[in-house]
Parts: sequence; C-alpha cells; structure tokens
Amino acid sequence: MNRDSMAGFLVGMGAGVAIGLLCAPTSGAEARRAIAGAVKDQTDSIKQQASTVWDTAQAKVDETKAMFQKAQSGLMNAADAGRKAYQETTTNS
Repeated sequence: MNRDSMAGFLVGMGAGVAIGLLCAPTSGAEARRAIAGAVKDQTDSIKQQASTVWDTAQAKVDETKAMFQKAQSGLMNAADAGRKAYQETTTNS
C-alpha cells in the first residue's frame, strides 16, 4: 500500500469513527472520551506500524552493509592476488 492510499485510509477511518461517535446517542463528555480513546488507539497503531517499518528498513540497511563489506573483501582479495601474481611474473622474468 502506498503512502497516499494509507493516509487516505487512516483519515477516512478517523472521520468515520468521529462521525459515528458524534451521531450516537451519548452525552458530549462521553462522546469526547470515546473520540479521545479512538484517537489514542489509532495513534498507538500508527506508532507501532512506523516502528515495524523502521525496524524492517534498519534490517535491510544492515543486510546491505554486510553484502557490500563481503563484496569489498572479495575485491580486495582478488586485487591482492592479482598484485602478487604480477609481482611474481615480473621478478621471475
């Protein structure tokens, strides 16, 4: 789900909850408490989703770093082997 559709979904859901609570036969104080509770629940849910996204992104960054370090090590070993082979051929000639 892309960012725009997620934002639209959350705004729509929040508006629906707010309208539903305001139209329900409850007192103003009860409606405000219910709205505050719904907003807190949604905020907690969004924070949890953001945390999950952050953790996943961080894991991918760490994975990519490890992959580049491995590739760098392989390239350095190949360069050292090439340098050594060159030196052997030039000193033996």
